[in-house]
Amino acid sequence: MLPDFRLAGTPDGLIWWRDQSETVLEVKSHGTAQNYDSCPSEMHVRQAELNIELFHEVTAHRPEDAIIIYGLAEDYERLILHRVERRPAIFIEMLGKAAAAFDADNATAVTAEGVVTKQCVICPYRSRCAAAQAHAIAAAGTGGLDQATLRSIDRLIAARARAVEAEEEAAHARAEVEAEIIATLTDGGASKVKRNGYAVQLKTPTDGLAPFLEIRSA
Repeated sequence: MLPDFRLAGTPDGLIWWRDQSETVLEVKSHGTAQNYDSCPSEMHVRQAELNIELFHEVTAHRPEDAIIIYGLAEDYERLILHRVERRPAIFIEMLGKAAAAFDADNATAVTAEGVVTKQCVICPYRSRCAAAQAHAIAAAGTGGLDQATLRSIDRLIAARARAVEAEEEAAHARAEVEAEIIATLTDGGASKVKRNGYAVQLKTPTDGLAPFLEIRSA
């Protein structure tokens, strides 16, 4: 848990391999109506990615990937495994999403992610969120497409909106983090730090522009 950042995860396990590497474990069950043979659920991938980063942030463990195991509820001997590589950028994305959700003035401001993940049915705000409002708007035109195709386009448009919002939230979160780094370095009278595999340098332009950071691997 990272209470200050309003992030938490509940990984199902941590695998410690013989070569000392580590892997986050996620176990999911599903019915015959779902099929994850070819690829895992996007939502499960994001969950696994975030849990990887939480291990890095909160513990001494350093997993670089995760394994999602899908078990068929009707037959647990049928298992499908998918490997998810570490993606550090997910941490910044989730910081932005947490801020957007917790700082929302009301339910209508909460992103309608359930439209994509098909989890609106379990959401207590499903009657008031942006998804409900969107469904209440009369269709201006169908382009001659059938309802199944239109619903597919609805999901794709919602997914695109989610991706655009994530980019904006990530950019905002990055700007806030970099501003805090600049303030911390300035208050401490330092302009350069090199440790833990990274090097950060505070650069001040001579033309009077605002100082900026240069961050790289070390």
